Amino acid sequence: MTGDARWDVLLGALAEHLAAKLDRSPPDWVRSRVLATPWFPSSLPSKRMEALVWAPAAFRKHGVYLSVRDLDAA
Repeated sequence: MTGDARWDVLLGALAEHLAAKLDRSPPDWVRSRVLATPWFPSSLPSKRMEALVWAPAAFRKHGVYLSVRDLDAA
C-alpha cells in the first residue's frame, strides 16, 4: 500500500496487466483494488483522450485510464 488509493489501484492494474501478458492469474490482492470514480493520471486533455482509446483492459477494469503507449514509454 502506498497510502494513495489511486496509486494502489494503478499498481494492482499493472500487476494484472503483466500477469495476463505472461498467461498467468493475477495476484489475489488485485481483485479488491477498484476505483469508484475513473482516474486519469494525466491532466492533459490530449492524454486523457488517448487513454480512453488505448487503456489496456486491466486498467479499465480497475478504473484507471492510462494509455498503453505511456506504459511502453515507462
